[in-house]
Amino acid sequence: MRKISNISIVFVVLVALVLVLLSNFVYVLVSDDTDKQRGTIDVEGVGYATAVPDIAELSISVETQDMQLTVAQKEASDIMNSVFKSLNNNGVSDNDIQTIGYSISPIWVWNPDKKISEFKGYGVENDIRVKIRDIERTGDIIDDAVIAGGNNIRIGGINFTVGDFNVYLDKAREDAVINAKNKARMLADMSGVELGSPIRITIDENIPEIRSKSLAFREMSQSTPISAGETSIRVSVNIIYEIN
Repeated sequence: MRKISNISIVFVVLVALVLVLLSNFVYVLVSDDTDKQRGTIDVEGVGYATAVPDIAELSISVETQDMQLTVAQKEASDIMNSVFKSLNNNGVSDNDIQTIGYSISPIWVWNPDKKISEFKGYGVENDIRVKIRDIERTGDIIDDAVIAGGNNIRIGGINFTVGDFNVYLDKAREDAVINAKNKARMLADMSGVELGSPIRITIDENIPEIRSKSLAFREMSQSTPISAGETSIRVSVNIIYEIN
């Protein structure tokens, strides 16, 4: 009888131990399953900002030609100095005028009668880039530069830029985040759940290039018409929120 009693006790202890182990195992399974089923809300928010260009950039070239190189160089220098003076008189700082090219090249012209290339002198080209901050006066500044340069001046395409894009980007980002958060709150309220903290944020920014514009010259009695236009910046954010 004592043997049977001891065996019974051992059996009961083993069963109890197994039950304890099983209960812990079930608890782990339930906990893991609960964590896996933890809900999230995934939303996208969009924000826009309209940037108005406040800086105009244009290229100006002075081209001269003469049989004597020194004469062509001096003429190009004198004309460019006149252009510089015109720009300065219109409020363009020297810091906003940059030389971007200077070239000297012999000029050869094909003579179809003699069937040879004939030397016609030297060509000198001096190129500068000008940044105009008083964008509303761009047309007047161009016209005065053309008068100063005469027939030897060439005006390239004009580009419009924004001095500080970050101001507009920050506005678009802020609106995008607010838009996403409002969507998430609405979905949480409609679903009867409590919105938690964001666990992942991704952002996509679209900054369009402000294209160059061609110049339409009129008679000098009228200012060259310049229109900077505007550009739209779009920012989208994807935010995943936890559900508490």
